[in-house]
Amino acid sequence: MDLSEKLIWLRRSRLLEMLDDEILQELARVSPDRRYGTGDTIFAPGDEASSLYLLKQGSVLLIRYSPDGKEKVVGLAGPGDLFGELLLTPNLGRRRSHALAREEAVVCSLSRERLLGLMARRPQLAIELIRVLATRLLQSHDEIEALSFESTESRVARTLLRLAQEQGESIPLTHEHVARLVGASRETVTGVLGRLRRAGLIDFRYGRITVNQQRLRERVANSGGTPADHSSSLVSGT
Repeated sequence: MDLSEKLIWLRRSRLLEMLDDEILQELARVSPDRRYGTGDTIFAPGDEASSLYLLKQGSVLLIRYSPDGKEKVVGLAGPGDLFGELLLTPNLGRRRSHALAREEAVVCSLSRERLLGLMARRPQLAIELIRVLATRLLQSHDEIEALSFESTESRVARTLLRLAQEQGESIPLTHEHVARLVGASRETVTGVLGRLRRAGLIDFRYGRITVNQQRLRERVANSGGTPADHSSSLVSGT
């Protein structure tokens, strides 16, 4: 990707659209991009937490592992999303999650040193990062509340609706991925997805789930409120 193409893309990113052109031009100059194939690792647990990532194309799964090897999908990044942001956490040092290309992906990276330097010189960038970090924190609180108080069907419906709102109606997720996102068994989630499909709210094939946003939104609203509208998507991955 040449500099002019990258600048055009940065201007279109929903996370960076509030930044002025001078900041975007500097970001374009200092953020190299790299292409990853399906299944490729972008970073793994134990890797040095040295860069922030911005996804240009494709999708990336963020996965955490328990001590006994169980997996929990903690996020799905789509085009325009940031991930790996917890490199800003003091004394983090090493990654704790696994970033895996769900499909072919193009990723821009920004080193910690360049990011901190840009934030010091460009307060607008620091303010924007605070905004998206706060959004992610609010999403995490919503997820904790859902695990405590909502049924599996409600959690699945809300998760699919949020992802469709962020990334478009066709979401690159399998049944297993959804199960790991909402903290339920594969069998339970497959049953829920089947019911949603029979109701005409979703469809799925070839590792993708297609969401009828209007009908699913009505279903979620009728079940007790609509999901929070967090307009900026920053996918947590350390």
